[in-house]
Amino acid sequence: MEVCKDMGRAGMDATWRFYSDGTLRIDGTGNTFPFTAAIPPSYKEEYGDRIKRVVIGHGITHIGMGAFAGLKNLTDVEISDTVERIGDRAFAGCESLEKVVVLSTEVSFGENVFPRNEYLTIEGPNECLLKDVQTEALGHERGPDNPDDNEKDDCDIDYDER
Repeated sequence: MEVCKDMGRAGMDATWRFYSDGTLRIDGTGNTFPFTAAIPPSYKEEYGDRIKRVVIGHGITHIGMGAFAGLKNLTDVEISDTVERIGDRAFAGCESLEKVVVLSTEVSFGENVFPRNEYLTIEGPNECLLKDVQTEALGHERGPDNPDDNEKDDCDIDYDER
């Protein structure tokens, strides 16, 4: 059984909890705080090297800029269906990240949300959106000028709108 080791604020109406199995869980409503290298989140200072999994709970709508950036041992992320926006560089520098599950079908992504990692898989119900995001995470540009995009698929992405 996982044991809650510590907790704190992740946003005005959001909290974080760190569990003994290496899971960081964000619960509550609304936005998480944005963070920078100069002002890191308290969970990163205390548990950064021990965080292996991040779960964004139902009710969180916006993952702030840099919220989980630099968590070197993070391998797995689950993002709830209520998340509408993932901020710039939210998971940048998470070099061990292998799997992200995005349960929301209507989510927008900031710039450089995920690290460029050839082993990263991004899954969820909106396959077209996630295919585009995963391609960028793998270090490839998507769009009408990319010859790799000439293959036919069922995704109708308007690259001018991004």
